[in-house]
Amino acid sequence: MTPVALFANELGGGRGHIARLNAVASVARDLGYRPVLSLPKGPDTLRPPADWHFDALIEGPELPRLRNVPAQLNVGGLASNLARTGFVDKSRIASVVAEWHALLMTHRPHVVVGDFAPYARLACLDRIPFLMLGSGYTLPSKEGLRPFPMEQRKRDPSRVIRRILSQVNATLSTIGTSEIEDLGACLRGDRNVVACLPILDPTDGREAEEYFGPLESLPELYDSNGHSNRVYAYLHSVTQNDTVALGQLARHGLQIDLFCDGEVHEIGRIARHLETPLAPRQIVEKYSLTYHRAGLGLATQCLLAGLPQLLNPRHLEASFTAARLENEGFGIDLSNGDRAETLGAFGSLLDFPLIDTQRIESFRSWMVSKDWHHAISKLLRDLA
Repeated sequence: MTPVALFANELGGGRGHIARLNAVASVARDLGYRPVLSLPKGPDTLRPPADWHFDALIEGPELPRLRNVPAQLNVGGLASNLARTGFVDKSRIASVVAEWHALLMTHRPHVVVGDFAPYARLACLDRIPFLMLGSGYTLPSKEGLRPFPMEQRKRDPSRVIRRILSQVNATLSTIGTSEIEDLGACLRGDRNVVACLPILDPTDGREAEEYFGPLESLPELYDSNGHSNRVYAYLHSVTQNDTVALGQLARHGLQIDLFCDGEVHEIGRIARHLETPLAPRQIVEKYSLTYHRAGLGLATQCLLAGLPQLLNPRHLEASFTAARLENEGFGIDLSNGDRAETLGAFGSLLDFPLIDTQRIESFRSWMVSKDWHHAISKLLRDLA
């Protein structure tokens, strides 16, 4: 019988989580596994990419989610993510873990690969080898669920962490699984893969061997010679800040091509609407500037291509990415105050700050040396 590699994503709703799992599924398939993807029950519709490597998509347990989050759970680090999805109540933990055990008994995987999948990880403890993927933000270091250094000050997570740890261990003790000493074990596997560049990782205390780099092909290098003033914009929805910023660029004669998952509203008059998002190769070939939400995948591909970026993040992880890119001279973060108005200072793309091409080359050389495909293959063989 063909061995099964079961893939799971629970807490994240973005395309990046599925893209990382899909990349590893391609390696698992080459090793002779049957890749199966489990996603939580919910209203979201998955739109698979063209290079889909899973043989089957199954429905995983529905996660409990707090609708009205008490203020005391709004704490630093990832503890609040766990608290909001049932980890403060041992009965809820036990219920979801029991569903996972039933799913594991049905499919009998040889290995489980997770991405932001704490319940799946608990179900596999002492039972099935587990490989955890992460963006850096979603995968804590061995030092545990500490607040991120770049995070704005929130409540101390210590009390919430103690509560969650006690509830998790109460559950584990009833099912014959060894208790955990640190809550970070919920978001770490037997082996761990950080799928980002170290420069974009907001977590302290990382061991270098966990960095595998982006699980995708190296993009072509951007060449500014001969490029027209064209902007590629990628958005999930349009905000007033987007309208102001892209309006400023349009008034300076830049042509804007936009892919948006939602309604384009006013911005439809100043941007050409694309039916599908573009691949990095297409972006590098046709555009001189990108405007997006600072999602890790697109931000990394633009960075490795040396392509200038305007960033308007809407959630915490993206805000870390945008801040780091601006601090390092690779982009401009427009999310603070009225910074979109400052785009009027740029007469053309030639006025945007120059990117340090030598550093870009060093990042590209590092990624080539990591050879993520070979390294993932070795990890899966070792876990089996």
